Amino acid sequence: MLVKWSAELPHVTIVLFSRIVGYDHFGEPFAAHAYLRPLNSGQQERLLEKWLGPTAAANVWSRLKRSVGLREACKVPLSLSLIAFLSRSGAHHPIGKRGLYALGLVTLLERGHQNGRCGVTNPSSARFLLGELSLRLQDLTDESWPREVLEDLLRNLADDARQHLHPTWRDAGDFLNEIGEYSGVIAAHDGKRGPWRFFHRQFRELLAAEALQRRGRGALLELARTLSVEDTPRWVEVFGFACEMAPDPLEVLGEMGKANGDLALRVLPELDAVDRMTALTVLASNVKWEGNALLELVTRCNEQDTFEQGQIVGWLWSQIAGHHGVRELAALHYALGQLEGHVESERFFRSCGRWPQEGTPEPRLVDISGGEFLFGSPEGEEGRTDSEGPQRVVQLSPFRLSATAVTNAEYAAFDPAHRFESFGGKLAPSELGDHPVVNISWWEAYLYCAWIGGKLPTEAQWEYACRAGSSTPFSYGFAIHPKLANTDETGLGSTVEVGSLAPNAWGLYEMHGNVWEWCSDWQGPYSSSQDANPVGPKSGAARVIRGGSWTSPEQSVRSATRLGRLAADGGTNLGFRVAGVSRTAK
Repeated sequence: MLVKWSAELPHVTIVLFSRIVGYDHFGEPFAAHAYLRPLNSGQQERLLEKWLGPTAAANVWSRLKRSVGLREACKVPLSLSLIAFLSRSGAHHPIGKRGLYALGLVTLLERGHQNGRCGVTNPSSARFLLGELSLRLQDLTDESWPREVLEDLLRNLADDARQHLHPTWRDAGDFLNEIGEYSGVIAAHDGKRGPWRFFHRQFRELLAAEALQRRGRGALLELARTLSVEDTPRWVEVFGFACEMAPDPLEVLGEMGKANGDLALRVLPELDAVDRMTALTVLASNVKWEGNALLELVTRCNEQDTFEQGQIVGWLWSQIAGHHGVRELAALHYALGQLEGHVESERFFRSCGRWPQEGTPEPRLVDISGGEFLFGSPEGEEGRTDSEGPQRVVQLSPFRLSATAVTNAEYAAFDPAHRFESFGGKLAPSELGDHPVVNISWWEAYLYCAWIGGKLPTEAQWEYACRAGSSTPFSYGFAIHPKLANTDETGLGSTVEVGSLAPNAWGLYEMHGNVWEWCSDWQGPYSSSQDANPVGPKSGAARVIRGGSWTSPEQSVRSATRLGRLAADGGTNLGFRVAGVSRTAK
């Protein structure tokens, strides 16, 4: 429809608004993409004043500032409007985010959202049934559902749950009719025949948490254990609400840390009912720190008025120890770097027993002169995807980059426990030392670079170095062949030794093929506002990989090819190289 409208109305600007959860990257006819900013504190105060007037708004705002979770929730206009509505209705002011949505549910089920009708027939039974329904919906990845799906789920509830159907609700259909018409909690959208959706996702998450809590702690921990890495973020709010409902949230959080450390780390910032420094100490002995979750955690702790950044930084330093694996250490190093701006390298690696007696080796880096280049690929380039554009001129400062990907032998000096990949026995251990190290996550690559005194290249630096002054699809021209790149077409079924193929014009080897290489950037659309030393989005779900590999077709090893992978991923086709500051910039 959007393509059709844009063709019919060529002089009309079309803007599409979507919840992030329902958004996918659209190509033509959309020329630009943007995220709506959360409400800042000034905007929140003004919205409250419009609802309540200056005096009442100031009173509500003073209470809001005491809860980190509630302040975060109120960056979304709907949540702040709900607080204003409850306050204007004379409801007790909520304590924390869970209290807000709990009060909202009570109000909507008992009083309804339409004038002249007092909610639903039996609010307590309705809340129970909605909780059982929500817990089952949480297993699905959708945010809206055909009515038939909801009816089937309600009909298949256990006998003791179906007993909560009030006599006036003869079946699941009657129940949904009343809930959809009068509650304002869940209903059909886009017409009565449209899919059903909760008016606020956190209503569903709170109801699911109530149903999960009714099943007992054993069921809660068993579910935590079975969640996959991909599913965990979707369940964070549910487990956060369920944890707060427990009489001993810290104990539950500690047990959750043993069952699913990543989940526990993500849940802690959502809790208003616990002392976070105490909770950090509880989790420290139960959780393997994973990725960006630790940074999110300490950042949220730092936002509380009762904690100074020095306390959190000191706590992070106290956690560095030799028994941690590389990924856990990387998460600690990353969090320290983001909070302090710089991490004292020798102190950090001595603290975890990874500082060699003779010091770390000097990285072998090639000087890359700064300059301008066309970043991305031109329209019409064979193999091009929308993510590679729009192509634009970018200015880069001088930097240095390793001539080859980091090898097994080089990485082993940092992490002797890392296993060499033999590609199904095709290569003997004695042959692997000069092959690029693989099965490396972004976190392991990040920490190795910090250990050796470098960093991962930005993707702009990587592409500039790969092109080596060229503007063609490959640095060698418009085509590539097996003597220039190790791709799927070579049929080798493995990596080749670094430096064994011809270098590009700037003396860099295997920039095309052999292994995909991690970059520092989060994956996301190119920013049109960054025309000098671009660094990509401030956050995201995946990190950029570049260059293609021995498993890639030739069209996927072009200079501009870019993909994203979760930072925790690894693989037999994924490695990295080291970047550094130019000597002239020191």
